[in-house]
Amino acid sequence: MAFYSEEEISKYAFPAVVEEGRRWYQKQKVISSSLLGDNLIASVRDEATQKVVISRDSEAGMRFECSCGFDMGGACKHAVAAMFSANESNAVQVGINWDNLPPADDTDDDERAESEQRTSDLNVGELPLSKPVGRLYLTESESMLLVELRFHYNGLAEFSRTDSNQSRIVLSESGKLVKVTRSRARETVLTAKLASYNLVRYQAATFTPDCDPRIWTLQELPRLARDGFEIYGQEKLISSNARKSTPKLNVVVTTKEGVFECALTVKFDGISATLASLLQAVREGSRFVLLSDGSSGMLPQSWLDKFSALFSAINETENKDRLLIKSSQIALVDMLFSMADKSEGDCDFLSKRERLKDFKNIKEEPAPESFNCTMRDYQLAGYQWFMFLKHYGFGGCLADDMGLGKTVQTIALLLREKQSKQSCPSLVVVPTSLLFNWINEIQKFAPAIRTLLYHGPKRHNYKDLTAMADVVITSYGTMVRDLNQVMTKKFNYLILDEAQAIKNPTSQVSRAIRQIKAKHKLALSGTPIENNLSELWSLFTFLNPGMLGSFRSFAKNFIKPIMKDLNENTTAVLRQMIHPFILRRTKEQVAKELPPKSEVILYTEMLPEQKMLYDITRDTYRGKIIDSIENSGIERGRFEMLEGLMRLRQICCHPSIMNKSFSEESGKFNLLEEVLSDIVSGGHRVLIFSQFVKALELIRVRLAQQGISTELLTGQTRNREKVVDRFQNRNSAPVFLISLKAGGTGLNLTNADYVVHLDPWWNPSAENQASDRAYRIGQTKPVFVYKIITKDSVEERVLELQNQKKELVNSIITTESSFAKNLSKEDIIGLFS
Repeated sequence: MAFYSEEEISKYAFPAVVEEGRRWYQKQKVISSSLLGDNLIASVRDEATQKVVISRDSEAGMRFECSCGFDMGGACKHAVAAMFSANESNAVQVGINWDNLPPADDTDDDERAESEQRTSDLNVGELPLSKPVGRLYLTESESMLLVELRFHYNGLAEFSRTDSNQSRIVLSESGKLVKVTRSRARETVLTAKLASYNLVRYQAATFTPDCDPRIWTLQELPRLARDGFEIYGQEKLISSNARKSTPKLNVVVTTKEGVFECALTVKFDGISATLASLLQAVREGSRFVLLSDGSSGMLPQSWLDKFSALFSAINETENKDRLLIKSSQIALVDMLFSMADKSEGDCDFLSKRERLKDFKNIKEEPAPESFNCTMRDYQLAGYQWFMFLKHYGFGGCLADDMGLGKTVQTIALLLREKQSKQSCPSLVVVPTSLLFNWINEIQKFAPAIRTLLYHGPKRHNYKDLTAMADVVITSYGTMVRDLNQVMTKKFNYLILDEAQAIKNPTSQVSRAIRQIKAKHKLALSGTPIENNLSELWSLFTFLNPGMLGSFRSFAKNFIKPIMKDLNENTTAVLRQMIHPFILRRTKEQVAKELPPKSEVILYTEMLPEQKMLYDITRDTYRGKIIDSIENSGIERGRFEMLEGLMRLRQICCHPSIMNKSFSEESGKFNLLEEVLSDIVSGGHRVLIFSQFVKALELIRVRLAQQGISTELLTGQTRNREKVVDRFQNRNSAPVFLISLKAGGTGLNLTNADYVVHLDPWWNPSAENQASDRAYRIGQTKPVFVYKIITKDSVEERVLELQNQKKELVNSIITTESSFAKNLSKEDIIGLFS
């Protein structure tokens, strides 16, 4: 009869605790158990041995005490395990201290007397009682590894757990008969130890690992041997046996019709794995690969990380002996080649591989004739990189810092294409704000290029785009609206400026761009990744279709390991894959002639009325967020968070941005006026950026009252060129107020030598781009960048969180939405604390 029924156990423990306790009982975690009156006293092995007391009380039912400190009500997992153990026949020994077993056998006096009489008549010697040695016999049954435990005494006799004999008479080494007596209590203690080696009971005397048997044989068997257990049968294991040797990789690369054929061979101790088994192991995320003899080899984790990323970008083929890899995926082949212990490649591959390593082997190309610009060395190198990409049929992204002349390098390429008498024009797609900038730059540096601006209400008068110009320039919006007409044409080059416009792979503009026909493709962007790695996939799906595989496999094998797991091996693989096709130079690397740039954070405090409004708004949104998370989930909480953060940031700037009736002052505006007074009085010129247009309008009114004239550029400004030209005139307004989104790109404002960011932007690279409106080639004065931050506000907390998460891929957390997605519930609530 059971001491504790299932119904009784379930009554006093949560279902999850019952299941956990049952598992602990099955894993032999209960190492001692005694009944004293109405109390059950047990010891349960955990990280530290836990003492459990279970008492029956006629009034209160059952009481539970455990040294683990469980305080959620009812029984803990240790108490549940003890109750299950008590129900096992003979499991509870009254009055026995299992932690200090006496050196005596388990037979009673009558049985011992009878046994001694029989053995005396046969002249059988009785050996003193000894501790048993555990023996483990390993066998395989289908896919299971079975571990049978037996007990060896005195080096003479072996007993199994199911053996009912208490003793055995055997022949000793000297030829005498001796009696070996077992101790079941000590055997129970030895059996209980197996749970600490990840073994669970399968049958009465047999156990099985609770993890992959190959991992168990590699990790736990050595521990068991060190702790005194004897191991038998390991050499006969096949499917459960993993070879410990370091694998050897052999790679042979041949080039056929622009495709690389890669024959891969992985061997452990000379035993090879098929390519199919290697692919299966990698795609299942298993470190074990099936070998030709039926055993398994264990891949290093670094190999698994790299293979997972590499193979995810390769489409399945019917060829089971080798991989077929596109020419645009040459970096994948290069990585396999570099990993190999033995490698061999044909001349075509080796030549391309060498040229990809650096610019030293790229053919030198002079700038085209009649190009009205003396290119700097790095600009000429970029132009030659364009030629390299064209020669091999690759698309690429020029990702130089803002102000280093991406447009100049591209115009040099377009002039060369005209001079080579291409049969069709090139198409350049740009943001609307940059249309006339491109027209002016081409006329300035390469007036020989016939340019057509395909934009505006009169564009439909152009019947044949391909016959009217060498270069057609249009906007993203126009291109989407006229896609049916544009996609019927064939272009020489398709060039995207500010290519982050196609960062969303499912957007209308991205889908439209991918339908335009062109021999060659280029992208220009100072920030090829603004929000997350899906943007990189979208960019390369345009530049080199298929290079990064399908989006589903890219998300699984790159986005998650890099963004969530911070896997350095996967990051290195992706970096190497895209390296040949992204050229990025920073100002610090190439523009040595630029004057220094200094960044300063200025802190300000909120004024009393401002602080009171801030606190009320913060507490209100904190309550909304907690309610949303609890009732509708964390995604709804993130939506509330974004709204609340915007309101709090508006209050930090000036409360009247959010509440028109607010008539008090703002600490940030007061500090800004002091800073501007010093800058303007010193004869300097300044750019002021904010994401809030209302803030800029307020500043303009306040500065006008002080007699300081300003220029204003927002998304509503119609004649951008006229406003910019006025500011660039030395005699014009000294302060230029610019909304961050409207003025972050495409402007040359080198007459300014001070930049002020009124409110912190989620995307640091967007702030840098804005600052670089003043800090670019042509600037002769040192540039000072001020960021004004409100103390004890959400502005400080956002900066702290960004610093904590800076180990993510560059620019992963950069916009409000992507920032929100990377915050936990605790992070979100903490922002409003």
